[in-house]
Amino acid sequence: MHPLPRSLEPVSGESLVSYLLRLGHRLGLSPLHLICAAGWTGHHYVPGSLLLDLSGPQAEAFARLTRQTADEVSALTLAQWRDRYPPITRSMPGPGGLLTSALQGEVGVSRVRPVPAMKPSRVSGRY
Repeated sequence: MHPLPRSLEPVSGESLVSYLLRLGHRLGLSPLHLICAAGWTGHHYVPGSLLLDLSGPQAEAFARLTRQTADEVSALTLAQWRDRYPPITRSMPGPGGLLTSALQGEVGVSRVRPVPAMKPSRVSGRY
């Protein structure tokens, strides 16, 4: 994996999602393309757990790609707020968290049931 031709400095307090959107816009790439380039996923979705925290190898891979340090990349996740906001801690995988790897959500892909066809109203004949 080669570093991107250009990168951005994270804004103070910026989230990973915001950073991916800004960087993708600057480079003309989708955020999913950036995530795949970092090796975080090879699928058409983003694991929701990435918003909470990144493993050491994930942070290092994205740091190399974006010419940052692993600490700068990790600061983009919600993990920095876990002491202030208990729901974040409860959402973290592992000890103290409620989620197991099988229950972690996915962002970007939804499995939606088909919506039944609407029937016209008897009174107005409109939908």
